Amino acid sequence: DDRVVEIAVVHCDPAGRVTGRWTTLVDAGRDPGPTHVHGLTAKELAGAPGFADLVDWLAELTAGRVVVAHNAPFDLAFLAAEHERADVDAPGWASLCTLELTALVGLSGARSLQECCKAAHIGITGAHSALGDAEATAGLLGHCLDLARQQGITELGDLGCRDPLPARSLVPQTTAPRLVPRTTPHAPDSRAVSMARLVSRGRAARANDASANSYLALLDSALVAIRHEHQLDRRDLLRSAQALGIETKDAVNLLDTYI
Repeated sequence: DDRVVEIAVVHCDPAGRVTGRWTTLVDAGRDPGPTHVHGLTAKELAGAPGFADLVDWLAELTAGRVVVAHNAPFDLAFLAAEHERADVDAPGWASLCTLELTALVGLSGARSLQECCKAAHIGITGAHSALGDAEATAGLLGHCLDLARQQGITELGDLGCRDPLPARSLVPQTTAPRLVPRTTPHAPDSRAVSMARLVSRGRAARANDASANSYLALLDSALVAIRHEHQLDRRDLLRSAQALGIETKDAVNLLDTYI
Protein backbone atom coordinates (compact mmCIF):
# COMPACT_ATOMS: atom_id res chain seq x y z
CA ASP A 1 0.00 0.00 0.00
CA ASP A 2 3.02 2.33 0.19
CA ARG A 3 3.61 4.83 -2.60
CA VAL A 4 6.42 6.76 -4.27
CA VAL A 5 6.35 10.47 -3.34
CA GLU A 6 9.63 11.62 -4.90
CA ILE A 7 11.91 10.39 -7.70
CA ALA A 8 15.48 11.30 -8.60
CA VAL A 9 17.58 9.96 -11.46
CA VAL A 10 21.33 10.57 -11.52
CA HIS A 11 23.23 9.53 -14.67
CA CYS A 12 26.79 8.24 -14.28
CA ASP A 13 29.44 7.30 -16.83
CA PRO A 14 31.16 3.87 -16.67
CA ALA A 15 33.68 5.26 -14.15
CA GLY A 16 30.88 6.40 -11.82
CA ARG A 17 31.20 10.14 -12.56
CA VAL A 18 27.90 12.06 -12.51
CA THR A 19 26.82 13.33 -15.94
CA GLY A 20 23.22 14.43 -15.30
CA ARG A 21 20.54 14.70 -12.63
CA TRP A 22 16.75 15.08 -12.54
CA THR A 23 14.26 15.08 -9.68
CA THR A 24 10.56 15.65 -9.06
CA LEU A 25 7.95 15.28 -6.38
CA VAL A 26 5.22 12.75 -7.13
CA ASP A 27 1.57 13.20 -6.15
CA ALA A 28 0.53 9.77 -4.86
CA GLY A 29 -3.09 10.86 -4.41
CA ARG A 30 -3.01 9.94 -0.73
CA ASP A 31 -1.41 10.92 2.58
CA PRO A 32 2.40 10.92 2.11
CA GLY A 33 3.02 8.96 5.31
CA PRO A 34 6.18 9.43 7.45
CA THR A 35 6.89 13.14 6.94
CA HIS A 36 9.49 12.97 9.74
CA VAL A 37 11.62 10.78 7.44
CA HIS A 38 11.19 12.27 3.95
CA GLY A 39 10.08 15.78 4.92
CA LEU A 40 7.15 15.96 2.47
CA THR A 41 3.55 16.98 3.19
CA ALA A 42 0.36 16.53 1.18
CA LYS A 43 0.31 20.27 0.52
CA GLU A 44 3.77 20.16 -1.07
CA LEU A 45 2.82 17.19 -3.26
CA ALA A 46 -0.39 18.78 -4.54
CA GLY A 47 0.07 19.73 -8.20
CA ALA A 48 3.08 17.46 -8.74
CA PRO A 49 2.84 14.88 -11.55
CA GLY A 50 1.46 11.44 -10.75
CA PHE A 51 3.61 8.39 -11.37
CA ALA A 52 1.60 7.52 -14.50
CA ASP A 53 2.68 10.89 -15.96
CA LEU A 54 6.34 9.93 -15.48
CA VAL A 55 6.60 6.35 -16.81
CA ASP A 56 7.66 7.21 -20.39
CA TRP A 57 10.18 9.79 -19.20
CA LEU A 58 11.57 7.40 -16.62
CA ALA A 59 11.85 4.60 -19.18
CA GLU A 60 13.81 6.87 -21.51
CA LEU A 61 16.19 8.05 -18.77
CA THR A 62 16.97 4.47 -17.76
CA ALA A 63 16.99 2.85 -21.22
CA GLY A 64 20.22 1.04 -22.06
CA ARG A 65 21.55 1.67 -18.56
CA VAL A 66 22.07 -0.29 -15.37
CA VAL A 67 19.73 0.92 -12.65
CA VAL A 68 21.75 1.30 -9.45
CA ALA A 69 20.22 1.71 -5.99
CA HIS A 70 21.15 1.05 -2.38
CA ASN A 71 19.14 -2.04 -1.42
CA ALA A 72 18.01 -2.26 -5.06
CA PRO A 73 15.37 -5.01 -4.63
CA PHE A 74 13.43 -2.68 -2.31
CA ASP A 75 13.49 0.27 -4.73
CA LEU A 76 12.73 -1.89 -7.77
CA ALA A 77 9.73 -3.42 -5.97
CA PHE A 78 8.33 0.10 -5.45
CA LEU A 79 8.84 0.96 -9.13
CA ALA A 80 7.26 -2.30 -10.28
CA ALA A 81 4.23 -1.71 -8.04
CA GLU A 82 3.80 1.85 -9.33
CA HIS A 83 4.01 0.67 -12.95
CA GLU A 84 1.34 -1.92 -12.18
CA ARG A 85 -0.93 0.76 -10.69
CA ALA A 86 -0.39 2.82 -13.85
CA ASP A 87 -1.30 -0.25 -15.96
CA VAL A 88 2.08 -0.11 -17.71
CA ASP A 89 4.64 -2.89 -18.00
CA ALA A 90 7.80 -2.01 -16.09
CA PRO A 91 10.97 -1.99 -18.24
CA GLY A 92 13.27 -4.99 -17.92
CA TRP A 93 15.99 -3.11 -16.07
CA ALA A 94 19.43 -4.47 -15.49
CA SER A 95 20.19 -3.58 -11.87
CA LEU A 96 23.10 -3.27 -9.47
CA CYS A 97 22.84 -2.98 -5.68
CA THR A 98 25.40 -0.85 -3.83
CA LEU A 99 24.49 -2.62 -0.58
CA GLU A 100 25.78 -5.86 -2.12
CA LEU A 101 28.63 -4.08 -3.92
CA THR A 102 30.09 -2.65 -0.70
CA ALA A 103 30.27 -6.18 0.71
CA LEU A 104 31.80 -7.52 -2.50
CA VAL A 105 34.69 -5.04 -2.48
CA GLY A 106 35.16 -5.25 1.30
CA LEU A 107 34.27 -1.62 1.99
CA SER A 108 31.99 -1.91 5.02
CA GLY A 109 30.03 -4.31 7.18
CA ALA A 110 27.25 -1.71 7.54
CA ARG A 111 23.92 -1.80 5.73
CA SER A 112 22.56 1.77 5.69
CA LEU A 113 23.48 4.15 2.89
CA GLN A 114 24.67 6.68 5.47
CA GLU A 115 27.10 4.27 7.12
CA CYS A 116 28.40 2.88 3.82
CA CYS A 117 29.05 6.43 2.57
CA LYS A 118 30.75 7.26 5.87
CA ALA A 119 33.10 4.30 5.37
CA ALA A 120 33.90 5.64 1.88
CA HIS A 121 34.35 9.23 3.21
CA ILE A 122 31.44 10.46 1.08
CA GLY A 123 29.30 13.26 2.45
CA ILE A 124 25.52 13.25 2.02
CA THR A 125 23.60 16.47 1.37
CA GLY A 126 19.86 16.11 1.87
CA ALA A 127 19.76 12.59 3.32
CA HIS A 128 16.40 10.84 2.87
CA SER A 129 15.47 13.11 -0.04
CA ALA A 130 15.37 11.37 -3.41
CA LEU A 131 18.10 13.51 -4.99
CA GLY A 132 20.28 13.53 -1.86
CA ASP A 133 20.23 9.74 -1.59
CA ALA A 134 20.62 9.22 -5.35
CA GLU A 135 23.69 11.48 -5.47
CA ALA A 136 25.14 9.73 -2.42
CA THR A 137 24.53 6.36 -4.10
CA ALA A 138 26.27 7.64 -7.25
CA GLY A 139 29.30 8.64 -5.16
CA LEU A 140 29.29 5.26 -3.43
CA LEU A 141 29.05 3.51 -6.80
CA GLY A 142 32.10 5.37 -8.13
CA HIS A 143 34.10 4.53 -5.02
CA CYS A 144 33.14 0.84 -5.18
CA LEU A 145 33.95 0.65 -8.91
CA ASP A 146 37.44 2.02 -8.14
CA LEU A 147 37.94 -0.61 -5.44
CA ALA A 148 36.60 -3.33 -7.75
CA ARG A 149 39.00 -2.37 -10.55
CA GLN A 150 41.89 -2.52 -8.11
CA GLN A 151 40.81 -6.09 -7.34
CA GLY A 152 40.50 -7.00 -11.01
CA ILE A 153 36.68 -7.03 -11.02
CA THR A 154 35.41 -5.25 -14.12
CA GLU A 155 32.60 -7.34 -15.66
CA LEU A 156 29.02 -6.30 -14.82
CA GLY A 157 28.05 -9.87 -13.94
CA ASP A 158 30.96 -10.18 -11.53
CA LEU A 159 29.89 -6.91 -9.89
CA GLY A 160 26.49 -8.44 -9.15
CA CYS A 161 24.52 -6.96 -12.06
CA ARG A 162 21.14 -8.63 -12.47
CA ASP A 163 19.80 -9.32 -15.98
CA PRO A 164 21.33 -8.34 -19.32
CA LEU A 165 21.53 -4.70 -20.40
CA PRO A 166 18.46 -3.81 -22.53
CA ALA A 167 18.85 -2.07 -25.89
CA ARG A 168 18.28 1.69 -25.81
CA SER A 169 16.73 1.71 -29.31
CA LEU A 170 13.63 -0.04 -27.94
CA VAL A 171 12.51 3.15 -26.15
CA PRO A 172 11.07 6.00 -28.29
CA GLN A 173 11.93 9.62 -27.61
CA THR A 174 9.33 11.31 -25.43
CA THR A 175 8.55 14.85 -24.35
CA ALA A 176 9.85 15.47 -20.84
CA PRO A 177 7.01 15.90 -18.33
CA ARG A 178 6.69 18.90 -16.05
CA LEU A 179 8.99 18.22 -13.11
CA VAL A 180 8.34 19.69 -9.66
CA PRO A 181 11.48 19.50 -7.50
CA ARG A 182 11.57 20.29 -3.80
CA THR A 183 11.51 24.00 -3.03
CA THR A 184 13.25 23.64 0.32
CA PRO A 185 16.10 21.32 1.36
CA HIS A 186 15.21 18.39 3.60
CA ALA A 187 16.73 18.12 7.07
CA PRO A 188 15.70 14.69 8.37
CA ASP A 189 14.79 14.18 12.00
CA SER A 190 18.14 13.73 13.76
CA ARG A 191 16.68 11.05 16.05
CA ALA A 192 15.69 8.95 13.02
CA VAL A 193 19.16 9.25 11.49
CA SER A 194 20.86 8.45 14.78
CA MET A 195 18.71 5.37 15.28
CA ALA A 196 19.37 4.18 11.71
CA ARG A 197 23.11 4.49 12.28
CA LEU A 198 22.90 2.71 15.61
CA VAL A 199 21.01 -0.20 14.10
CA SER A 200 23.28 -0.53 11.08
CA ARG A 201 26.26 -1.01 13.38
CA GLY A 202 24.60 -3.78 15.38
CA ARG A 203 24.20 -6.64 12.91
CA ALA A 204 21.97 -8.85 15.03
CA ALA A 205 21.77 -11.54 12.35
CA ARG A 206 24.32 -12.22 9.67
CA ALA A 207 23.27 -13.74 6.36
CA ASN A 208 25.25 -14.59 3.23
CA ASP A 209 22.14 -14.50 1.10
CA ALA A 210 21.62 -11.18 -0.72
CA SER A 211 17.84 -11.25 -0.20
CA ALA A 212 18.29 -11.83 3.53
CA ASN A 213 20.70 -8.90 3.74
CA SER A 214 18.20 -6.74 1.85
CA TYR A 215 15.54 -7.76 4.37
CA LEU A 216 17.82 -6.86 7.29
CA ALA A 217 18.34 -3.42 5.73
CA LEU A 218 14.56 -3.07 5.60
CA LEU A 219 14.38 -3.97 9.30
CA ASP A 220 16.92 -1.23 10.02
CA SER A 221 14.49 1.28 8.49
CA ALA A 222 11.52 -0.25 10.31
CA LEU A 223 13.20 0.29 13.67
CA VAL A 224 13.25 4.03 12.95
CA ALA A 225 9.45 3.86 12.78
CA ILE A 226 9.40 2.21 16.21
CA ARG A 227 11.54 5.06 17.58
CA HIS A 228 8.84 7.46 16.43
CA GLU A 229 6.11 5.41 18.09
CA HIS A 230 4.59 4.22 14.83
CA GLN A 231 3.01 0.81 14.95
CA LEU A 232 5.23 -1.94 13.54
CA ASP A 233 3.14 -4.62 11.86
CA ARG A 234 4.95 -7.96 11.91
CA ARG A 235 2.74 -9.19 9.06
CA ASP A 236 3.85 -6.28 6.84
CA LEU A 237 7.48 -7.20 7.47
CA LEU A 238 6.85 -10.84 6.61
CA ARG A 239 5.05 -9.83 3.42
CA SER A 240 8.07 -7.71 2.50
CA ALA A 241 10.29 -10.74 3.02
CA GLN A 242 8.05 -12.79 0.75
CA ALA A 243 8.36 -10.12 -1.94
CA LEU A 244 12.14 -10.49 -1.68
CA GLY A 245 11.85 -14.24 -2.24
CA ILE A 246 12.53 -15.27 1.36
CA GLU A 247 10.57 -18.22 2.71
CA THR A 248 8.32 -17.43 5.67
CA LYS A 249 10.16 -19.67 8.15
CA ASP A 250 13.49 -18.04 7.21
CA ALA A 251 11.96 -14.56 7.51
CA VAL A 252 10.55 -15.40 10.96
CA ASN A 253 13.98 -16.61 12.09
CA LEU A 254 15.67 -13.45 10.77
CA LEU A 255 13.08 -11.21 12.40
CA ASP A 256 13.17 -13.00 15.75
CA THR A 257 16.99 -13.00 15.85
CA TYR A 258 17.07 -9.34 14.84
CA ILE A 259 14.60 -8.29 17.54
